[in-house]
Amino acid sequence: MLVSTATLLSRLELLSSYDVERIIRWLASDAGSRSSIGDTLCNEFKSAVSNAICSGELRIAKQIGHPYYSADGATAFIAEKDGMINMDEDTIKNVIIPKISTRSVTKMNRNLDEKGLLKGKHNNKRRLKVAYDAGVLEDTEVFSYSRSVLNAKAKASIENNINSEFWFKVGEYPDGFVPILYNADGTRAAGYVIKPDMDDNFHEVYFGATRSGKTFALVNRALQKVRFEGADAVIIFDQTEGFTPKEIEKHIGKEPMGRYFSFWNVYEDGLPIDLLDLHG
Repeated sequence: MLVSTATLLSRLELLSSYDVERIIRWLASDAGSRSSIGDTLCNEFKSAVSNAICSGELRIAKQIGHPYYSADGATAFIAEKDGMINMDEDTIKNVIIPKISTRSVTKMNRNLDEKGLLKGKHNNKRRLKVAYDAGVLEDTEVFSYSRSVLNAKAKASIENNINSEFWFKVGEYPDGFVPILYNADGTRAAGYVIKPDMDDNFHEVYFGATRSGKTFALVNRALQKVRFEGADAVIIFDQTEGFTPKEIEKHIGKEPMGRYFSFWNVYEDGLPIDLLDLHG
């Protein structure tokens, strides 16, 4: 295309034959090392995202938990499983597109996909559950980008933002903070802020006489949460042996029990989690 354009300009006497020869020599010698349009767009995208995060123009939320996501056209969230940064189309158009040299989200994503920086299926998007508030999980279509698009300053800003609920400078604790452990150099403490007037967990109380149906009600409530209310899991911490496989099978049958329930004996198998890992 460049050679054809140069030839046309030469015929119009806007370029000399010597100019055309120089262009051809340059293409033969230096074209392989020059940045492509795709490289330019990818670099622009990286810069736009990192700068928007550092300036606060692009707010960062967690996929599950505080700070919660908002579909306000200026918020991204970090995926729990793969750490990718996720934005909906409105956020891309409002925050990112004005900062790069294309106005096409499709063109931008195509180049990012070619570089392995975009993860998606239908229309380059993927559908993820994200928390809009405590206990409010909704399926949301987003573009998912690799964390490698972020510079070191943006990554540090994200870590500071999404971990602010757990990590505090020693001696600068908010009211209700309970320390659990310290970092390697002893400058920060990890823990949790307990606010008596705020509770993310809505409670249900079941009481009644022996054999009045409490276990039956709780087992079926757990099934309802998963089958009809979209819960990923319901954990029953059983200290009374009231929820053994034998008891649950008695209440709902063997087939539903095998499909929806699994069992873990802490005394035999140990704890299924790392208590010192505060992630999530």
